[in-house]
Amino acid sequence: MEIRQIEYIQAIANGGSISKAAKQLNISQPALSQQLQRLEKRYGVQLFYRGNRSLRLTPAGKVFLEKGTRILELQRQADREIAEFSDNSRGSFSVGVNPGRGATILAEIFPLFRERFPQYNVKSVEGTFSEISEMLLSNKFDIGFNAFLDVRSENRSAFDYRILQREEIFLAISKHHPLAYLADNLPPGEYPTADLSLFADYSFALTPRPSKLRAIADQTFNAANISPKVVCEIRDPRPSYRIVSKTDLCTFIPESYITPQNRQLHFHLSPRRYWDYAICWAPTHYVTQAEEYFIQLCYDYLNTRK
Repeated sequence: MEIRQIEYIQAIANGGSISKAAKQLNISQPALSQQLQRLEKRYGVQLFYRGNRSLRLTPAGKVFLEKGTRILELQRQADREIAEFSDNSRGSFSVGVNPGRGATILAEIFPLFRERFPQYNVKSVEGTFSEISEMLLSNKFDIGFNAFLDVRSENRSAFDYRILQREEIFLAISKHHPLAYLADNLPPGEYPTADLSLFADYSFALTPRPSKLRAIADQTFNAANISPKVVCEIRDPRPSYRIVSKTDLCTFIPESYITPQNRQLHFHLSPRRYWDYAICWAPTHYVTQAEEYFIQLCYDYLNTRK
């Protein structure tokens, strides 16, 4: 099993056809078809089902791709570790960034990172926490921002990670909402606890499932035996938060969104709900010195600001 053969099968499986894979690999279709035929002849089995429009992995093909992907990851890990012996000031890594907070952190810390690693290339790709989790586990990102809802979170054990900050989740409404009197005129930093039954007849703007923030909202509604009226769903919670400031809608937001300049009012949930904001990586991933420094900068940014 050669590295290039694994890459060929991976490209065919991802593209679903010889033509797409050949274009991605920048080789001719006949050459790629010949490589596939040689592999199948060597193993004495078909690696793909030939359909009219696409190629699908056979059980044998799935085994080949699974084991081959591990080999590719081991090779990449070896390359990264060995490169650190020669010159750790050059290189690259990819980071999955959640909309809003993750992007803000990246923008704030990158100048400091660049001072120490001026010849490093950092590729950021934006996605939801769920999308970032999938990309990390498939080794398509090196590191990524994530949020863990509680110690029983089903995906926490799948990662290595560093907790950056524990954060409370709040209910938010406008200062003009009919229930604003419940939270108005309190000293800064003090919030009432929401009696969610009072909000049962009001509409919500939420992130769609399966987002982590929506999971917290669903847990809260279920505990209160409420079926909410959701009239707006947006992947990024920031627009929902702004919409709430101008309407009678309600939403859920992490504590980091709350500033003295906000035009919204905020409530603790009952019971209070939290998530652990973290940077994660796959257990097989080797964390380089540059990545360690990047992670430390993220931690310092969140925990040293006033």
